[in-house]
Amino acid sequence: MILKKVLRDKQGLGYPLVAAIVLVLLMLMMVGYEYMRLQIIGYGVRDAVQSAVNTVATANYETSFGGLKSGYSGGYERNETVWLPRLSTGDIYAELDRILGTSPNGSRHTKMAGDAKEFEVYGLTVDVLNAPFKPDHSIRAETLAITTRITLEVPLWFMGVQVDVMTADLVIATNFVAKF
Repeated sequence: MILKKVLRDKQGLGYPLVAAIVLVLLMLMMVGYEYMRLQIIGYGVRDAVQSAVNTVATANYETSFGGLKSGYSGGYERNETVWLPRLSTGDIYAELDRILGTSPNGSRHTKMAGDAKEFEVYGLTVDVLNAPFKPDHSIRAETLAITTRITLEVPLWFMGVQVDVMTADLVIATNFVAKF
């Protein structure tokens, strides 16, 4: 009721209120856009890490995953009288740099947008769980599995000022199974 009275006032007292409402709405939109930016960067980095792992795995296919074609385990080689695991994680950071456009900065890989840091990734760990040498075909869960962990840092901006840094630990799981 009071709001209607102020807005209908002929003395011009409603203009500052309208301006304040518009500014508050603009600030809320900025928060929404920042949230969407963080989501897009997070999903993009997650997809890029999975793509980099798949690319490196494909590049090492014959040495690491050759046995999967026959329905057996991948990543084993004969050494004298025993079969030993032979797996290589390759250079995932180099592939990430190519996909994301990041550049090494010490132990971190940074993506710049002009002079400002857009995001940073670091702490890459790759866990390769080799499938059993002679898997039981009744259990399809025992496959060659690669779990990748990486830390993502994205600066939070509000009204052109960096207010905080979002840090997220991303865990990406990839499984390889025989097609036949």
